[in-house]
Amino acid sequence: MGEPSSRDHLSHLISEKIHQGELFLLATDRCWSGPATNQTCIVCGKATTEGVEREVESPDGGFVITHRECHQTWSHVSRELEGRSDSQLTR
Repeated sequence: MGEPSSRDHLSHLISEKIHQGELFLLATDRCWSGPATNQTCIVCGKATTEGVEREVESPDGGFVITHRECHQTWSHVSRELEGRSDSQLTR
């Protein structure tokens, strides 16, 4: 992945997208992982060209693709915005 410049930058991007309705809050960490398939990451907008990508179920029942780091940061930001701790997260 063409990594965003820093985790702080990625966290800010995710927070902005959530507030603008472009991303939803993740209710859980549940996802499916597999080899990168060159699809566009919903978080950073870059292709998943190498490594592992994650597939996340969206509220409408569809699925979105993310990079592993993007998913981890999205999950962290979602927990912060909802005031949840890691131990309260359903896996």
